[in-house]
Amino acid sequence: KLMSQAVQKWAEDNTAAAAAWFKSLPEGKTKDGCLQGLVSGMVQNDPISAAYFVADLPAGEAQNRAAISVVGNWAQEDPQAAATWAASFDGDTQKQAVSSVVQLWAQNDPDAAGQWISSISDAATRESAIQNYVNCTSWQYPDFAAAYAETLTDADKRSNAIRNVAQNWLRSDPTAATVWLNKTDLPDDQKQQLLNSIKRQ
Repeated sequence: KLMSQAVQKWAEDNTAAAAAWFKSLPEGKTKDGCLQGLVSGMVQNDPISAAYFVADLPAGEAQNRAAISVVGNWAQEDPQAAATWAASFDGDTQKQAVSSVVQLWAQNDPDAAGQWISSISDAATRESAIQNYVNCTSWQYPDFAAAYAETLTDADKRSNAIRNVAQNWLRSDPTAATVWLNKTDLPDDQKQQLLNSIKRQ
């Protein structure tokens, strides 16, 4: 951990030198242990350079963790750029990196985050991002979350998302939430359970 912290500080002060040193290390635990610190330091200084660096790493768990570290920092400054970069990966790295951006972005600008999610071409990544979006926005922006909850293609996930939104929205605006809930494809008995739970409160 001390080594990782030292590398992070070095990368903040001199990104190029720290990256060159890292590349010269032999493969193994020492190199793996320094990667997170290096990326954390790089992204503070220059998120775009950090993004290129991580994109060139071999695919796998180390790249996955590094990508999430980059987007977590970059999304605070430029969520659109971070999201586009995250979507350029494949498989689990793409799914986790996109979800990480969405969590931060949706809380600050749910409209822009939602529009971007709709543009994701990979169905599995889009579905995962929508779930994250709904989880992040349902308590603060339930009207935004509601529109996306209904777009989930998996029936169980869609039902769970609708219930999540309804529980939060019924507390803050029961009239609007009831109108929306009654239009969803949630089974009538589940709709009634949700509506009754609010009446009891």
